[in-house]
Order: sequence, then structure tokens, then C-alpha cells
Amino acid sequence: MKIEMTKTYRTRKGYPYRLLCIDAPGLYPVVGLANGLLVRHTLSGVYNTTVSFNDLDLVEVSPYADFKLDEPVMARFDKAAKFLRYHFAKFSEEGPYVFTCGGTSWSSRGVTSLAFECRRPTPEELSNAG
Repeated sequence: MKIEMTKTYRTRKGYPYRLLCIDAPGLYPVVGLANGLLVRHTLSGVYNTTVSFNDLDLVEVSPYADFKLDEPVMARFDKAAKFLRYHFAKFSEEGPYVFTCGGTSWSSRGVTSLAFECRRPTPEELSNAG
């Protein structure tokens, strides 16, 4: 793993992490706040190079980590397509899955499709639903 400013991280112990910079001088160029404390890491997210699997090592957080099953989402299946309404099914290493044909976990019998991109609907999209 290589730490990037565009991604979200937490510590291995589960503390929220706010990334401040990745170019500080020295062996630990990654600087951030973990549970309110200023901490430094290597570019691979390691907190202490003399200990393996430290509780403060960084792990990447999926952009879909807080999406709930059956939550209304806007999804598209390729970069050129427009976003359409679906319900969130799950997230895997491949990406986000949505229930097909307007289904939910209650009605779809597990039929899902891998989406190219998935996001929460805007307030305007929610008010125009139906």
C-alpha cells in the first residue's frame, strides 16, 4: 500500500485518521491525526518500523464502508453512462454492487450487479424520486 492524499485511512485499531501531508522530511513523511494525536508514518502506512502490525499502522478505508444494505444510491456501470437510481447491496474488492431492477435485499433474491461507480443521491435526486 502507498499512502495517497486522495484516499481515506484509519488505524489498524480502528481510530479515525486525518491525513495532513505525505512529504514531511525523514523516515516518516506521512503526518496525520489519529484519535486526536499527531502521528507520523512511512509512505506505506507503517507507524513503527521495528514492530510488525502496530495498532497505529494505517489501513485504507473503502469509500463505501459506511453505506448500508438497501440504502438508495445513484450508480452507473461505465464512465460515460449517467447515474441511475438503485439500492446498495455490498462492496467487495471488485467494487460496489447494487440490486438490479429496483430491487432490495427483500425483493431481489440476491441478484446484484457490479457498478463502475456508486454515490449517495443529492437532496434534489431524492426529492425527484418516484
